[in-house]
Amino acid sequence: TKQFWFDRYKWFFTESGKLVIAGKDARSNDSAVKKHMKEGDIYVHADIHGAPSVILKDGVSASPEEFRQACIFAFCHSKAWVSALSDGSAFWVYPDQVSKTPNPGEFVPKGAFIIRGKRNYEFHIQTEMAVGEIEYQGARKIMCAPPEVIKKSSEKYFIIRPGRGKHKKSAGEIARAFEVPEEEISHILPPGDSEITEKVWPKNGNE
Repeated sequence: TKQFWFDRYKWFFTESGKLVIAGKDARSNDSAVKKHMKEGDIYVHADIHGAPSVILKDGVSASPEEFRQACIFAFCHSKAWVSALSDGSAFWVYPDQVSKTPNPGEFVPKGAFIIRGKRNYEFHIQTEMAVGEIEYQGARKIMCAPPEVIKKSSEKYFIIRPGRGKHKKSAGEIARAFEVPEEEISHILPPGDSEITEKVWPKNGNE
C-alpha cells in the first residue's frame, strides 16, 4: 500500500482519526519524541521495562476511549506481547512531564525518558490486537490497532494474540488475505509471535 511518513514507526488511527505513533527501537523512540511530540499531544508508555514511547497526536482533545486505545497500543507493542502477559497497565502524561534530563546520579539510556509528575493510568489491559484495512487520504492502508478501533473502521479483519512460533504463519495468512507483501504485515504486528484467534471476512470477499 502507499507509504506515509508514519510508516517509519508503529502506528494507528483512533476512532476519531487521531494519529498514534510508537517507536520500534531506541533510535525511533528518541525520534518519535524529539521530532513529533508537540504541545497538545500526549505521551503514552506501558508500565513495563523496554516499552516503546508512544505519541497520541492532538491528544489533549482525545476522548477517554482514545486514551485507553493509545494505552492498549503501548502495552501490546511492549515486551508484554513477547512474554504473552495476559493483563497489564499503561499510563499517559503531558509533553512537559517528559524529559531527557536525569536526576543527580542517574543515567538515561538511548530511547528512554524521565517522567515527572502525575501518571494517568489505564489498568487491566489485555494483550489482543486486530488487523484490518482503512482508507487514509484516498489510499488503502492495512492497520494494526486495538480491536474496538478495527471493528468500527474495517468490515474484514483478523483478531490476534501472542502465540508461540506462529508469527510468520500468521503474517503470511493476513498478507495473502489483504493481498499485500508479507513484510508489510510483519512491520505492523506487535513484537514476537502472534496467532490468529478470529477472522471476520464478508462472504463476497476472497478467502
